[in-house]
Amino acid sequence: MTNEEFWRKLDQLTPTGSDPDNIRRFAQVLKQGYEQDLDLLVTGKLQGDQFNQAYIMSPHGRVLLCFTSDMHAAAFRAYGYDGYPAVCCLVKVRIIMNNMFNKESIAGLVFNPRDANHATAVPKFLLEQIMPGPRLKPEKKVVP
Repeated sequence: MTNEEFWRKLDQLTPTGSDPDNIRRFAQVLKQGYEQDLDLLVTGKLQGDQFNQAYIMSPHGRVLLCFTSDMHAAAFRAYGYDGYPAVCCLVKVRIIMNNMFNKESIAGLVFNPRDANHATAVPKFLLEQIMPGPRLKPEKKVVP
């Protein structure tokens, strides 16, 4: 599967993002992306040569922002992030999810947060259920 096919599959599942069965199917596609070493479109801020992925706070912790298309990301970029211009980049699903699995402060992922018709939240505990086992702690990533 290519990145574009991966994003399209995720995007097709987002219109009914509050349906528990749909969220499980969404999580299964994320697992495929993880296993196939695909990329996700994320946004955040550059501080020097360090990229910090954008997140929102929930009662359970940080929820990392991801997108299923550049169109969805553009809506977020227009607002900036934490006083910095928001930048978008491709990051390996493995890096994002391993980071999430290894930090108690991260509660999950949310896709397309500025589009009520295409927003989908995936809690970390669901991903841990469908992806049991040890996960590598990602190295600190620096954007060239």
